[in-house]
Amino acid sequence: LAAILLAGKNVLPAARRHRELRAPHDWRAELAGHGNYRRCVGIVGASRIGRRVIELLRPFDLEVLLFDPYVDAGTAARLGAEQVGLDELCARSRIVSVHA
Repeated sequence: LAAILLAGKNVLPAARRHRELRAPHDWRAELAGHGNYRRCVGIVGASRIGRRVIELLRPFDLEVLLFDPYVDAGTAARLGAEQVGLDELCARSRIVSVHA
């Protein structure tokens, strides 16, 4: 969960840039527009962990896509996700988490 949320905020590239510059810098301007609000996260695999990740993402107001060939659209909707094909999941998602 933490990796998904940090990826949406571009924390790792920002930390790398901070190490490279080693000087005072206006990070707020550089990171403007980064965040997780209403972003799209793709989950590959509705295993127990995949389902738990979907559950943990609910409070963050994210669009959650799910690819799992063994899960129907109704089950995906009950989990709080939209069932899509793998190609569509990759095309629409800002972040993809694999739980297969």
